[in-house]
Amino acid sequence: MRFISIDPSLANLGIVRGVIKDGAITLVDYKLTQTEKTKVKSMRASSDLVNRCRQLNEAVLEAITSFNPDICFVETPSGSQSYSGALSYGISCFIIALCNPPAIEVSPIEVKKLTVGSKTATKKEIINYVGGKYPGFLETKKDGSFVEGRMEHIADAVCIAEAGMKTTQFKQLLKFINN
Repeated sequence: MRFISIDPSLANLGIVRGVIKDGAITLVDYKLTQTEKTKVKSMRASSDLVNRCRQLNEAVLEAITSFNPDICFVETPSGSQSYSGALSYGISCFIIALCNPPAIEVSPIEVKKLTVGSKTATKKEIINYVGGKYPGFLETKKDGSFVEGRMEHIADAVCIAEAGMKTTQFKQLLKFINN
């Protein structure tokens, strides 16, 4: 069963593609799409946002159409305290809506608890968990440490798939497929 797992956000969209066979994950590849506000003062903020959203849209649709997944996993955003947080929240919800087939959604707390084992797991703990379980998958520096600013989103996407496989929704889907 081919899958795509997505860690959505406005600034850092992590997408992992892989295969599930006999309950085990084999990771195929990943893509990180990073967007940032333009520094061009003459560009309208709304036009800049549209450009960033276009980049995210293209990344998700390309990942889906080129891989043709049987299942998608995605982390649903949690509440926001600021305008930029609310903006990212809304864009993340739109990214979720792009998933085809419709995604199995997991919360950030579910992801942490069902993988690392702690609802307060840090980004570093998540990166180390994925790096230990899937050696060679995450990008590393020359000294062997993980590239944290980039790899945290890819590690999250891996954990999202693992957590998604533990949901009731996924288990019901497997029963349906296996019958």
